[in-house]
Formats: sequence, C-alpha cells, structure tokens
Amino acid sequence: MNGNMDGCSLSNTQLQSASQICIDYLKVGFPEGSDHSELLSLIGTRNLRYHQYGASRPGTIFRFTKRKSCEPYLLLSGRGCRELERIGVIRNEGTDDAPGHTWREFLGLLLASNASMKRIDVAVDDHCGILSMQDIQRRIRQGYYVCRARNGLSYLPHGCNTADGEQVSYGESFGSRKGQRYLRIYDKAVQTDTPGPWIRVEFELKHRAAQLAANRICEEGMAGMAGVLKSYIDFKEPGANKQKSRWRTWENWDVFLGRVAKSRLDTAPRVRDYMKTRAWTEKNARPLALVALVEGEAYVSRLIARGRDRLTPEDWALVRQQMPSCQLGVNA
Repeated sequence: MNGNMDGCSLSNTQLQSASQICIDYLKVGFPEGSDHSELLSLIGTRNLRYHQYGASRPGTIFRFTKRKSCEPYLLLSGRGCRELERIGVIRNEGTDDAPGHTWREFLGLLLASNASMKRIDVAVDDHCGILSMQDIQRRIRQGYYVCRARNGLSYLPHGCNTADGEQVSYGESFGSRKGQRYLRIYDKAVQTDTPGPWIRVEFELKHRAAQLAANRICEEGMAGMAGVLKSYIDFKEPGANKQKSRWRTWENWDVFLGRVAKSRLDTAPRVRDYMKTRAWTEKNARPLALVALVEGEAYVSRLIARGRDRLTPEDWALVRQQMPSCQLGVNA
C-alpha cells in the first residue's frame, strides 16, 4: 500500500487501529534510600540481561544503578521495554485476561513510589503503509505542516551514499536533543535493515515533559499520547487560509493517529503574577506616557474605567491580594 492509500485493502476501522503505540525508552529516578525490592521482584531481573549499580555493558537492556552523589534510577532501553513485554511483565492494553501490567499500570506503580520521570520515549509504529517517508519529506519541503519545535528540523543520515555521492536520509527530526521535547520520524525498516513497511514516529520527552506524559498515560492510557503528538506536529493539506494551522489535517496523518483531537501536554492554567504585569507596564511606560500627555487626563480616566470593566475574576483576586483593604466596588 502506498502513502496515498490508493487501492487500500484495509477498512476504515482497521486503519484507525493499525498504528501501534508503545514506550521505547524509560529512565526513572527514585528518592535516596527508598526500597526497590518490590520493583525488582516485579520486573524479574533473572530473566533479563541485567546488572545493578554499575556501568553499562554491551547487550544490557535493563539497568538499575546509582552514580556517585546521584539518586538511584531505573533505565529501560528500547530492547528492555520489548523484553518486558515478551516475558509477560508488561501486556498490551485491552488484553485483560493476559498476565502482567499494562504500561499505564506500570507507570502508575512508579509514580506511586514517588519516582521522578527523567525521560520517556513514546513511539507510534505504522506497519500497514499508511505513511511513507517520501510523502512525509515532500510535505516538509513544501511546508505543509505546523510544529511547535523551536529549533526547526534536521534530517537523519542513513550513513551511506548514493552512486552520485549524495547522502541518503532515512528520516527527519524536529527540536533539540537538549530540550524537553524532541521528535523523530524515520523508516525503522531501513534503519534496522528489516522487511517493511515500518515507519516510526518517536517522541522523546524529558524531565517535566516526561512527568506530564507519565501522568497523561496514567489518566488516559497510551492512546492519550496520540492527541499530544498531533498537537506537537500536524501535517496538512494546503488550503486557502493564510494560517496553516487552519488547514485540514492530511488524511494519512489523521488516520495514522486514529483521528484524535489535539491535546496539549501541559494544559495546566497559567498563574497570573502581579509583579510580571507591573514589570510589563513599566517596560512600556514611554508609549503610555506619550499617549497620556497628548490625550490628557480625561482620556486616562476613560482608559482606566474601560480596563476595570474588562478585569476577570482572576484579575480581581490579584487586586484583593495586593490591596486587601481596598473598596473594590460592585464589579469585584
């Protein structure tokens, strides 16, 4: 099946469930002196290539270690995550009769032990040919996408050259590895030299973003991250509107993510800060003074009255906080 889904043999229902969401890397820190025996017993270290309190060794897929002056942490590589699924420690969501925990339940156990998430990689795999790197890269070159990454995109070299000396790219990346959010879209079959199709969209989340992702997965399951991913990057069909964010989502991308609605990862309401508002006013004192001098005191009085009428309940709460004995009037 090609990227345009022409002649597709899958039904719409099958297509919407074709992509697979999984965790492909996990690093979790624990409070100093906490008891990890239950966690180690749950994972079953005898069935894994595992070592404790030491440096990485070739082939290690699970590590529980402690560096000097650092908190203990659990590290699961991608192979480690797949191994936990293989031996039955982790099971897929919707398989209630199978032994083990879902990733949702496993992360809940970690959070209940006061663990802090250092990094979570959430991967969405397409084995049905819904996406193709040719279509993805063409839309990137044409600018048919919107993305929250501040650092733009860069291609992932395959490490080989064509006959004319041009380097081959097997994927694209958005953001910075040093930031809290970093996205990769690449051909996993080409990278691993395995039969395809296998396109992977991998979202690397660190620190606060990883903590928010773990909370979201605990609340909504792995499927909850599809809306977060769509909010971070959304491929579009070109439209007449000048704002690309208003263009219709590319059909293949929409199907790949299960036709979910966009969902911001950090949806906590912003807390208003009076001192920041005051600093902004002082920073803009020159144009405010210019208009006030030209228009006169009557204009300033009308401006204050108009602004007072537009204050929100949150604004009035800040006024009460700064002036508890002030007579606020009926609007308060």
